Amino acid sequence: MITHPLAPLTMREFYEPRLKKALFEGVATDAEIMVCDTLHVWGAVSNALPFIIYRAHNVESQIWKRASKHATNPILRILLAFQAWCVFSAERSLARRANAVATVSDTDAKSFTDLYGAERVVTVPIGFNFEAPLAASPGKTVNLLFVGKLDWPPNAEGLRWFLRDIWPKAAAKRPQLRLRIVGSGRKPDFSPLEGVEFLGRVTDLVPLYRQCDLAIVPVRYGSGTRVKAIEAARYGRALLSTGLGVEGLALDDAKHYLRAESAAEWIQVLTRVTRLECAELGARAFQHLREDFDERNCAKRFETLLPSNKG
Repeated sequence: MITHPLAPLTMREFYEPRLKKALFEGVATDAEIMVCDTLHVWGAVSNALPFIIYRAHNVESQIWKRASKHATNPILRILLAFQAWCVFSAERSLARRANAVATVSDTDAKSFTDLYGAERVVTVPIGFNFEAPLAASPGKTVNLLFVGKLDWPPNAEGLRWFLRDIWPKAAAKRPQLRLRIVGSGRKPDFSPLEGVEFLGRVTDLVPLYRQCDLAIVPVRYGSGTRVKAIEAARYGRALLSTGLGVEGLALDDAKHYLRAESAAEWIQVLTRVTRLECAELGARAFQHLREDFDERNCAKRFETLLPSNKG
């Protein structure tokens, strides 16, 4: 920390000299193309020489910037703003050094061009297997599903907001609602809520999506492609989300998903949506996203980034 005071907090461990030496030696002797699948490793490989592709899953600095704006504690707001600046500097360095940047959405691609001056930026969505959607869920209750890493700040904050401001009122108006929460990380710090089941990390999500009518994405800050929104569509499940939660997916409200921003809007949707409406939305979302996010098409896009003599 002392030797690299401006390194982002989440990257500090990657500046450790032995790690940098080991990675540099391995890259310099064995690799011709290096893919940085995360900004964090840039601290360890910034002096490496091969052809570099930065696989940018988010615009990391924007996440920290939005977190700063959402912070209510003045001291925390200042600390988060400083981290946003540190991440911005690191991300700009990698974007300008990389021979190509592969973003997961057109929105992020524009940010890398406008914010960082990256010269070669191509959108390569995260690929999924879109073979066939699941059959409609059984039963008569409306089953909700939240899937996401709970140690990822946008997920954690969004879920806390949902459980605090939305679920109690929605469940009071519609007692048959059920919610399952799936994801690694710390369990939300809430007293047990009627109709809510926390499952933690689950290895196989298919049975949960099979029983689900409506997936929820209550994120209010972040960037990148909404992987869980695509995943829900891949299984043919309807989605209730903020606009930010489906940013970059070109989904139309009421046609491909249900949009809600305020707590009141979320409550209104949850108390009125039908299982039939969910099934129809999920089917349309599956058809709409299948072409752009099919894993074979995404792989072909990534291949265009490779040097011609390495392809």
